[in-house]
Amino acid sequence: MITMKKIFFATIFLIAQFALFAEVTVVNPAPGEYANLQTLVLESNGGEELYYSFSGTDPLAQGFAYDGPVVLDVTGNVELRVVSVDHNQNRQEQKIYFSVEPTQSENEEQNAFLKSFETGPCFDFVAGNKIQIPFSLSYSFFQNKEFEKGREISISKNATMERYVPINLSDGSKVWRYVLRVLPAQAGALTKRDVPFKTRDWSTIVFLDPKKIYSLDGDWWESSGKLVEIDRSKNNVIYYQDVDVSSENSVEEILLPAKPSLKTERGYDGSLEIYAVGKNGEQFELASSSASKSKMISDGLFPKLVIDTFAGDKIEEKLALDVYCDKVYQGVLYVDVFVNRTTPSAPKIVSSASSTYARDDVRVSARLDPKLKIFYSISNPISIEPSFDAPDLQSLMFEHGDYNIYQGQNITLFGDTERILAYQVSFYSEDESGAKSSTAEYSVIIDKYNYYVNPLSELSEQDGSPYAPFKDLSKLSKIANKKNFSRFFIKGDVALNSGEITITNNVEFCGMDDAHILVPANSVIAIKNAGLYAQNIFWEKTEPPAVSKKLRAAAKALTNLFIFEHSAATFKNCQAVARFSGDGRVFNCLSSALSLESTGITSEAQGYSCVAASTGNCKINIKNSRLLSIADTAVAISTNGGSLNFENNFAQVTGRMGRPAEFVDCSVRMVNNKFSADVQNKTQNYKSVYKAGTTVFTEDQGNTYK
Repeated sequence: MITMKKIFFATIFLIAQFALFAEVTVVNPAPGEYANLQTLVLESNGGEELYYSFSGTDPLAQGFAYDGPVVLDVTGNVELRVVSVDHNQNRQEQKIYFSVEPTQSENEEQNAFLKSFETGPCFDFVAGNKIQIPFSLSYSFFQNKEFEKGREISISKNATMERYVPINLSDGSKVWRYVLRVLPAQAGALTKRDVPFKTRDWSTIVFLDPKKIYSLDGDWWESSGKLVEIDRSKNNVIYYQDVDVSSENSVEEILLPAKPSLKTERGYDGSLEIYAVGKNGEQFELASSSASKSKMISDGLFPKLVIDTFAGDKIEEKLALDVYCDKVYQGVLYVDVFVNRTTPSAPKIVSSASSTYARDDVRVSARLDPKLKIFYSISNPISIEPSFDAPDLQSLMFEHGDYNIYQGQNITLFGDTERILAYQVSFYSEDESGAKSSTAEYSVIIDKYNYYVNPLSELSEQDGSPYAPFKDLSKLSKIANKKNFSRFFIKGDVALNSGEITITNNVEFCGMDDAHILVPANSVIAIKNAGLYAQNIFWEKTEPPAVSKKLRAAAKALTNLFIFEHSAATFKNCQAVARFSGDGRVFNCLSSALSLESTGITSEAQGYSCVAASTGNCKINIKNSRLLSIADTAVAISTNGGSLNFENNFAQVTGRMGRPAEFVDCSVRMVNNKFSADVQNKTQNYKSVYKAGTTVFTEDQGNTYK
């Protein structure tokens, strides 16, 4: 075993795997690093003498003559030199650098399969047989770097080929390279008819035998050595006999048919069939020609050639074929051969969504070579629960139905008004031989309404998805007013923008992990002709104290935390604290519906403070809640018109004056509530609940007053 010194691999003289100098082709080896000894395979159709060395020396001085495939018993870094010498003593040289470090696979199945190729310099493969490459291995042919997963490979049993095909096998880290020698299942006819003339370029005939005389189409007899031009657009007949004419010498004749044409057809198995068609129904045979750059056809004559290759390989070249009629050579014809067994490219998927988390219906399409068919399948949608934990699309178990032919249309994936849905669309392409590409998959989550807000989010691009949550509520009004409904999941302390935030569509706030929304002093949330639902949220608004009582008295405007106009709002398991420097209300309702359930509200002001105030035809429903109002003048709840259902609540006011409840011209139901008034200006007739106008109590029981 010879180990060569390290060679700098960046210098590679052979760029393409089939580098050609004169008519010599180095089929194998090729530049690369291999885990097995390499076989030298050279091809030449020009009669050159071939020499090689694998130690960097001049092959003519210290090399070997090449007379067939041979295993190069050399490891390490190798400099292979191949020299061809033609009949004029012209020399051409090729250099190839490769590396060999013999290594066995650690996988027993892989190792047994690799050993099966080591039956000689090349592995003989007969057309129609099968090679089962383990799925744990990947393979490619020649210098193709696009490896494919192992599978069963074969070629048509009718193939008339004899060629060398290098195959690369990889376990993901190492590459083993072998050479397949492809042979036909049935050999061609080897008998050729010996005639005393030769055809050149179809239209020129050379009479060769000086002992014979010749006649073309019955014209005058002529001797040998002449070049005779004939018209090959029609049939011709050549007659010949011995020079010594006698009655015992027979006259022989040979038909030279009109020049045929080559036809190609696809076989049922995707192989390429080639045959010659004459003008008058003559039968022709085809054979490999020395005019071809590389040998592809087995020796012998075939009425029809069948060209095929393995899945993952492609044959594309102009093939020169010798044409025979009745086993008599006629001339050379050329045909373009194209057999593509490479796996078609998977379709390129185009989506209307900018990411895998979409906010609207998604339109999906596919692009590919129009010569390929495309098939697609849409999975059943998977419903996903809202969560700050971003769902892993790769782990979702999508269920697909049948594949349908794709006609270039947009495929629409529809979102849902209530659910988060995940889809997967799969495409694959198929070529004319039936070879299928790998499957291209596009997965997307369509969430039309849910947005996530986390102040710890540090991503520069924030889209409100679990993958990239907003860090604040600065986009609240823009999003809420664009969609019919939107839901915001809040985590941690989240700031709201300053100024009036007007929302005209339905919106929901869901708190997680002690969600806390900070409302600036000069901010108010105004819901107009829409709905608001909030749960598990701590709302807090703090205003700076007034400089003096005089400035407070001069402040005419009443500030609020929430304003509801012709709207509906529900707060469940929430807390709200509002501190006003002047006068203020937490909830200010105009012809709206307000529901508080298991919610605690504190309103604190220097002037007038009210937790919930309503005017117009409002419907107020408060259960299991706590209402605290602290101010110079403090009121817990004040209704003017509409109806109120007040059940199992605690309402307390603290201040110089005020009362827990004020009702004017409304319908009231009060059951099992506790009212507490800690006010300084209590008169003898003081009542915790003030009633005026047309107010009616539909039920008043179980209430206590302090």
